[in-house]
Amino acid sequence: QSQLKMAFPRADRGDYGDKVEKFVVKNLFHPDLHYQGPEPSRSFIFPFPTGAFWTNLVLPPTQNQNLSFPIVAYPYAFKWSDTLLQVSYSYAHRKEEPKAIH
Repeated sequence: QSQLKMAFPRADRGDYGDKVEKFVVKNLFHPDLHYQGPEPSRSFIFPFPTGAFWTNLVLPPTQNQNLSFPIVAYPYAFKWSDTLLQVSYSYAHRKEEPKAIH
């Protein structure tokens, strides 16, 4: 078996005092995914994928609008808060009529 060689060293956000809990709503993840071991800098049992399309789903709502940043699953865009889920449809796909927008 060959070993996978990383092109860069492993970095831990906790080494820089930048834990994922500072910007992620951890309780949105199932408790089985929360790390319970001896490493205080770890938050989850998996590396947190900061480039994932769904990252905005787990970021807290913004201060000015109390809604999350958009989560785009084309052609829809979603925003959320503790009390609201907002779904919008891309302008390019909307059809406007006198009594309806669809």
